[in-house]
Formats: sequence, C-alpha cells, structure tokens
Amino acid sequence: MLIEYPSIKRLNLSRDIVELSVVYHDSMVWRGREKHHTLGADYLESHRMFLRNYYSDEEIDIAKQAVKDHRASSKEPPKSIYGKILADADKISEVEEHIERSIMYNRDHYPSLGEEELYLEVYSHLKKKYGYNGYAKYHLAETKKIPQVKRMREVLENEKRFQAIYKKIKKKI
Repeated sequence: MLIEYPSIKRLNLSRDIVELSVVYHDSMVWRGREKHHTLGADYLESHRMFLRNYYSDEEIDIAKQAVKDHRASSKEPPKSIYGKILADADKISEVEEHIERSIMYNRDHYPSLGEEELYLEVYSHLKKKYGYNGYAKYHLAETKKIPQVKRMREVLENEKRFQAIYKKIKKKI
C-alpha cells in the first residue's frame, strides 16, 4: 500500500509498518521521555510472538527500528524511511499545541517558576527545538513545506507574534 507523502508515493511503502510503528512509538513515554523511544522498541519486541500473527519478522524489525529512531533529540538520523516518516510526523502539531504542552510540562516539573521565567523557558525551549536551526531535524524535504512546520518556524522567528499566541493560551489554561 502507498503512503500519502508526496515524494515517497512511488516507493511502495507498507502502510502496515507505518501503523505498527505509530502504535508503539510513544507507548512507554509514561516511564520517562529520555528513554521512551528505546523502551517503546523493547515493548514492541516483547509482543513479537503475538505480532507474528499479523506481521513478518522483517516488518516487526523495521517498525521496531523506526520506534527506536523517532526521538527528536537524537543526534543520528533515522536508519530507514519508516523512521524518517515517524520522526517527522511526531513533530508536526499546531504551534498552539506545542506552546500549551510546553507550559503544562514546565508547570508540572518546575512549579516555582514565575510568570516571566515560565514564558522565557517555553519560548527558548521551543525555539531551540523547532526553530530554523533547532535540534529537532526534519528528515524529509516535504515536511519542511507542511503548513504547521512553516508556521511554527515563522512564529518562533517573530517573538511578538509568539507572545500574542502565548498570552491567549495562558488565559485559556
């Protein structure tokens, strides 16, 4: 089956492998963000006997590697096109969602932050991660053209615009 991603339509990728990767990619995030990708790959592996009813060992191995490779802060690019698809897709959200999640994370983990410190932490983190030179790399050229990605980068380059969105979200939550 073909995946609907512009430049890879002709590669005849398996939708089943993509879907299996998606199911397991954040399955272990509850155990901690730092190792959730490797724990998720291990969790997928622990279901291999069951998954063999539906997938070949090769498909399971490809999905497992994609889960392991999807982490945004990884220094190495994903090893397969499936890992690249998963890693890129995992970073695509509306800028408002990224801001809200970052606010909530910082409130939970750093409750003593004042309002200005919270704002600075959210803005600097998102810019370091998703800005034009951020560490969260996009591996497929088409991903950089997706409206949410373009808008996120544009907003992060214009702090007044970011601030306006941030203030609206803060009022809401």
